[in-house]
Amino acid sequence: LAVGLYNLAWIYESRGEREVTQATLEEAAEARRRLAALEPDEPERLRERVVGLDDHGDLHRIRGALDHAITAHQEALRCARRLIARHPGAPEWLSLLAVSASKLGHVHLARGELDPARAAGEEALQCARALLERDPDGPERMRRACHFLEWVADELHARGEPARALAGYEESLRHRRDLATRERDQLASRRDLAELLDTIARLRRTCGDPEGARAADEERQQIEDELPPEPEA
Repeated sequence: LAVGLYNLAWIYESRGEREVTQATLEEAAEARRRLAALEPDEPERLRERVVGLDDHGDLHRIRGALDHAITAHQEALRCARRLIARHPGAPEWLSLLAVSASKLGHVHLARGELDPARAAGEEALQCARALLERDPDGPERMRRACHFLEWVADELHARGEPARALAGYEESLRHRRDLATRERDQLASRRDLAELLDTIARLRRTCGDPEGARAADEERQQIEDELPPEPEA
């Protein structure tokens, strides 16, 4: 029922029926709460609640209802932390917690709340690093860790802390290089690496390292020269 109501809310939102969207979201949230109350400590129920709350938060954010989005993501994060408390280090719950923390951070950032955004980003990053420690060679976990590293670096850059942002980007760079080497047939991995190198080059210049910037530019150019041209739209 909750999933159906949530999907219905998306339809109402796409039609511009904002009041009906809000009412449907509230009904979906109540359905999820009733379901969770039946088995409050069952891991799968908690997982479903986290995913559902984050979905609701995403839709609220898209609608511009940032207060409602914050509330949904905060509740999702509390449920995800309960899962981690019961099953410390479980990869599936670490990943779930990282996603919830990241989503909450994005909404805080959209509201200009930089300190809470940074705290949420750091929590997501800690989860990503814990996942890497458990499976340092797993490509998907490396990609996820890069995503969170770069997200925190983006936030630091937005705060006017280029040196700290650069450190985050360069930590991600090590993993991006590894991914691009392992997955040379995956164009996306090499394009992601080239894009990150461009960001690093600009920040190295900002931080007074022209030689480092030039090295990053040269590495980026070499990668781009080896890539096939983008298909025309």
